[in-house]
Amino acid sequence: RFAPPLKNFLPLVHLHEGETPPASFPRNDSEAHVREVVIGVDGGSTTTKAAVLDLETGSLLDGIYLATAGDPEGALLEVFRYLEKNRRGVSVAGVCTTGSARKLYERMLLSRNRRESALAEGYIVADGAVDEITCHAAAIKFWDPDIDTVFEIGGQDMKFTAFKRTAEGVTDEIREARMNYSCQAGAGQTLENLARILGMDVKDSLQEAALRAERVPLIDATCGVFMEMDVNRLIAEGLPPEEIAAGVVRGTAESYFTKFVGGRKAVGERCSCQGGPSLGKAFLAGLAAVTGTEIHAYPDRELFGAVGAALVVRDALRKARSEGRETRCAFRGWEAVRSRMESAEVLCREHFGELSCGQRNCKLRIFRMEEEDILTGGFCPRGNSETSGRERPDYVE
Repeated sequence: RFAPPLKNFLPLVHLHEGETPPASFPRNDSEAHVREVVIGVDGGSTTTKAAVLDLETGSLLDGIYLATAGDPEGALLEVFRYLEKNRRGVSVAGVCTTGSARKLYERMLLSRNRRESALAEGYIVADGAVDEITCHAAAIKFWDPDIDTVFEIGGQDMKFTAFKRTAEGVTDEIREARMNYSCQAGAGQTLENLARILGMDVKDSLQEAALRAERVPLIDATCGVFMEMDVNRLIAEGLPPEEIAAGVVRGTAESYFTKFVGGRKAVGERCSCQGGPSLGKAFLAGLAAVTGTEIHAYPDRELFGAVGAALVVRDALRKARSEGRETRCAFRGWEAVRSRMESAEVLCREHFGELSCGQRNCKLRIFRMEEEDILTGGFCPRGNSETSGRERPDYVE
């Protein structure tokens, strides 16, 4: 069985390249010589992203998108080595993290001692960590307040957000939000794995080949394993690479939309697609094909998690200052985060002693930074793997 070519659905894809967010505005440089900025970091399972925004205008000044490669610490260091190149003339007013590594990155980038000291002196400290759905929603609403449906596809996770719509228009109130916790058949990693079977690059050659196909073979989008089996079957049957590429792209989009989102009933009137796979024009066409609706794709959409995190801390800072409150940032500083930290692996009982839960003996990794111990790893039921030396409440007992 075959579906129409993906190129037939390109008219439904709206690329807003070269546009600027309507919520941003020109900067008044006469007011300050040092530009205040906010930094958002999105630590994903397969990629790490960061965005630097002008605190005053909200405009994106710099950004980076790179592979995590199983080393979140190394990825973060590489991100800040890149951002540090343009540190002159800027002052970091706030930092916010998101993604699966948000808690680790929060502890690596923000000093608990500086936060507690600033709060004790009466300052507002807006830095922190925020969930991905909130960040992606903040980013798209900054770009286009009329968006009521967000399709967000990451490397190993997928998210879907729908905003309530009233007679007056779209609101900021979320009607529905979901995130996958197991199957990743519609995620970017599956798309990349299938592209590798075809000997293609998921960002370029796969997209180009998929758009050249005159028909699209329908593959089983139920599961990533079934999709791979179908791809190998199509190769054995001798179908042209272009058609198989189109089947892979459409199948991934279909798995996301039908299995995860739940079909057309959940979709609103104006849709945005965000995340790494959304950079591919063929993928956007595939999503338009399976949804039957127009898809809007905005500049820097692969960074929207990080952009949204920066916008969250920006909004908090602007609100505090509008109320006459003074703010401080707990950022450790460029020097503190530009080199690898000392670290060691230790078993929980060995480190915590009597504070250990007594149920597991997890292997923990301890990072040492500015006289603070940052603990990662383990699945402690008492929640003791975030900070050293303090027992957290056991709410179960």
